[in-house]
Amino acid sequence: MYGPCAGRRHDGFMLGESNMRERLRHLSDKWGREMCFFGDKGYSPSEEIQVPYKGSHLTEEQRVFNNTMSQIRATVEYGFMAIALDFAIANYETN
Repeated sequence: MYGPCAGRRHDGFMLGESNMRERLRHLSDKWGREMCFFGDKGYSPSEEIQVPYKGSHLTEEQRVFNNTMSQIRATVEYGFMAIALDFAIANYETN
């Protein structure tokens, strides 16, 4: 885990500050298998970051991948929301 960062920051900024890409590369080398993060469309794809396929002419495999990852992402986002609600008192300005 990494964060929080002061102020409003893009997820890409926080990813860069966290050294998570380097840590992921280290684990990939250590375990002898490729590993990656899944990011939303705001990220640029790279060896460490997969993003949804874009375009209207996707293969069936690409559509299935996008759909599967979208469902997983929704579950993760729901978890973030639950944590944020549990700690809503910490955001004094909006309370």
